[in-house]
Amino acid sequence: MTGVLQDVPNDSPMIPTIVLKFRNIPASFYLLIGRIFLGLGQLLMIRVLTSVLDSGEIGKYYLLMSVVSGIAFFAISPVISYIQRHLHGWNKKGVARIAVRKILIYLAVVGTGASGTLYLLANFISIDLNVSMKIIVILIPTLVCVNALAGLFPDLCNLLLKYKAFVVLSNLGLWGKLGLICLFVSVFPHLVETVLFAMVCWGGLSAVVSGGYLYSVLKKPQNDDNPFNLKMLKEVFLFSGPLALAVGLYWGQSEGYRFVLKNIAGVDIVGKFVIAYTLGSVLMIAIDGIFHQIYLPIFYKKISDETDETHIAAWNKYAENLAGVFIPVGLYVAFAGPFLAHWLVHENYHSLGIYAVLGAISQLFRIFSVSCYFGIIARKNTGLLILPSLLGVIVALAGTFVLSPKFPMLGTGISLISANFIVSVGFYFQLKRKLAVKMPWPRIGEAILLSLPLGFILLIAHKLGWDILTITNLLLLALTGVGMLYIQLRLSKDLWMQREGKIDFLKV
Repeated sequence: MTGVLQDVPNDSPMIPTIVLKFRNIPASFYLLIGRIFLGLGQLLMIRVLTSVLDSGEIGKYYLLMSVVSGIAFFAISPVISYIQRHLHGWNKKGVARIAVRKILIYLAVVGTGASGTLYLLANFISIDLNVSMKIIVILIPTLVCVNALAGLFPDLCNLLLKYKAFVVLSNLGLWGKLGLICLFVSVFPHLVETVLFAMVCWGGLSAVVSGGYLYSVLKKPQNDDNPFNLKMLKEVFLFSGPLALAVGLYWGQSEGYRFVLKNIAGVDIVGKFVIAYTLGSVLMIAIDGIFHQIYLPIFYKKISDETDETHIAAWNKYAENLAGVFIPVGLYVAFAGPFLAHWLVHENYHSLGIYAVLGAISQLFRIFSVSCYFGIIARKNTGLLILPSLLGVIVALAGTFVLSPKFPMLGTGISLISANFIVSVGFYFQLKRKLAVKMPWPRIGEAILLSLPLGFILLIAHKLGWDILTITNLLLLALTGVGMLYIQLRLSKDLWMQREGKIDFLKV
């Protein structure tokens, strides 16, 4: 039936109106549905971790994951940024498959180097954690590599406008990981080692599946030319070197504070703080994923002309959409923390909901800094990232060191908010040095004015204790959530309803 319908002209009376409507569903809506499931999975991960691990084990988990992300940020993320920046051009020339093989070799080298480095630093990393050296030397480098591949391959599918593949593969990776964690902890002890081993097993399988699909859709080489030579290696180094330093500094800001907090307040406080911080940031991160999966392909396409005018216009529109999307979400989550805690974390951690505001506000500044980051990446001036990143890590670590002894939760949160604010301002002025970009102040003001009434409603309801009762909790979240979605639609309708990259369901 599908094949018959495809051969009939669109104006034929044989095709029902509803079929034509399906053919014009925007890609953004399709991605939104898939990303909703990803967001639900990310929220469920918090619930699973807080249900199967006590706060001490959760502290160990996040400290070890900080080691994982540190290796990925410094050694892998800059190279991945270079690949994303050049994927379309490589695929047009038919050499993208070669790039995939090169990244596999590179990750093998990174894993081997990380294993040796961690062996030398194992005693320092595992202090007071009671984690065996085998876990550190074998499991963590493996987790670094499989996480990188499991995330990279679906993202590259998205950049190639393979939206359905991105949705299926990314959800497969997340929900499969959640399922395997639940299976493992039902059989083995509820320890951080059990959770990490489950993540390695499923991450490897997910990487194989998504990598196989990506390889099949990339264009075959048209000739024997191989652009991946010493000249390109130099270009990659000049692009990735400053970027590696910048993202390494960002790791010190966003993850390194945990080691300072551990030495001052203990592993248990690390676990509680990260739960509260994640409670406020996880929804922001989920929406961030939706936004950038939709918008980055558009942004990269708009800057492909490589002129200042197109870069300025693309970033200005990017920032305008970003303000319309994330200010309402950030303020909503900041005020809704106690309500969300009722659903997202185990009852032992409900009292941490008031601290969700720290994660939400911090993420607002981080997300804006990311928009400036992509603007700088588009200019290939990665050295501009270093100074603001250095200031950010100094503020985060020094602030945590000074404030956390008396105020472990609040002091650490204020330090991270201040660090992200400084980085976002620094990135913006560095970008403005190269391009005459403009801050979307009218959109920012409108977003704040529209969002504050919802925040005040949630604040008053929390003071009345309505977040404790399930019925009133759910009712308030539903009503204010609909209001937040309306604000989103009013401010960013052109993003969520954009027609670029529409899906033809009849060809699937």
